[in-house]
Amino acid sequence: YGFSVAIGYMTIQLYTPLVFKFYGAEASGKVGLTMSLVTAIFSIGNIWFQSIAPKFNILSSEKKCHDLDSFYNRMIKNTVYTYSFVCFCFVFSYVGLKMTKFDIITHRFLPLSSILVLMGHWFIQNFTYGYGFYLRSFKREPFLKLSIYNAILFLLLTFFMFRYFNVEYVFFVHLITSIIIFPFAAHI
Repeated sequence: YGFSVAIGYMTIQLYTPLVFKFYGAEASGKVGLTMSLVTAIFSIGNIWFQSIAPKFNILSSEKKCHDLDSFYNRMIKNTVYTYSFVCFCFVFSYVGLKMTKFDIITHRFLPLSSILVLMGHWFIQNFTYGYGFYLRSFKREPFLKLSIYNAILFLLLTFFMFRYFNVEYVFFVHLITSIIIFPFAAHI
């Protein structure tokens, strides 16, 4: 589990310095702030899994598979609803600020289209994250190989995207890798 998390952490942490190298300081700041904000929104949505992680292990060790399945389904619904609600609130606030004299705040982020792409990536990750909790309750690390493949794909697409596209499109790497990897994660 730790190695899988380390791979994900390193690919994300390399992102802002790479933006700095290819696009400069201002773009790097916008990317870093945008990533921090949307990752925080993702974390708010996933509080449902974080706060009750031991219950997955308890249900699994007691072989209560039906209870585990229904518990997982309830938690993933809560996660998706919470994440979607917080995203909606942010987008509503962003658009509202854009139309007022406080527009200076929104200039610190990437355009809304880029934010929505990143939100789409994290929306898909809600399900992958939930799958991980569910499967790890059986004391297995199902995503190690998938994390390695994801990191390789992510880095290749990142260098391609950074070389040929504008900074507003860099989050498509996140979304594309999520879309490609998600069916494999769901299959596990």
